[in-house]
Amino acid sequence: MEIARNAYAGSAIDRSMRKVVNSIIKQVDAIAMSAIQSAAADTATAGSWDNATAANRKPLEDILLAVQRIEDRNQGYRPDTLVVSPKAYTYLMLNDAIAQLRQRESTDNPVYTGEIETVAGLTVIKTPSLGTGALVLDSQQLGGMADETDGAPGYAVSDLAVQVKAIRKDDQDAWDLQGRRKTVPIVQESGAVEEISGVVS
Repeated sequence: MEIARNAYAGSAIDRSMRKVVNSIIKQVDAIAMSAIQSAAADTATAGSWDNATAANRKPLEDILLAVQRIEDRNQGYRPDTLVVSPKAYTYLMLNDAIAQLRQRESTDNPVYTGEIETVAGLTVIKTPSLGTGALVLDSQQLGGMADETDGAPGYAVSDLAVQVKAIRKDDQDAWDLQGRRKTVPIVQESGAVEEISGVVS
């Protein structure tokens, strides 16, 4: 009934379909993060980035040491990505040491954009599926996602390879919205990732 009574009928379906897509992305993201953490060659315990004592908050030191440990394996890995939880991301932005090292009078400063895109040459990505740790990794060599496609009729590809389908249920005057992603995360080079544990409480 919401669709029939809505001035923009398509928006109700779009909103519901967005929820379906987001739930699939969340599931795949959680499985992928778990696989990467399990495969990590080494885990270093950090001083918590949200520590009550300012002197104990050392995210830049933890990140640079993780980069160094990956490079010390001498396997040609080039760390280029930092993956953090939303809470760790917030404390990364709030860290005084990092703020003092950033270019002050610049429009890409986090105080203006609300984002911190790179730290120590690493692209920063945040995900709620990571928990209390952080990952430093070589995105080119770590691995990838093995997606399977088939000829099932009616599916369209949405964000991040999620397949979606809207099925009309005439007998109920309703729509059934379905989503799926047939994929497996593959870690090919466990040495290309370093986990930093316990970065936030």
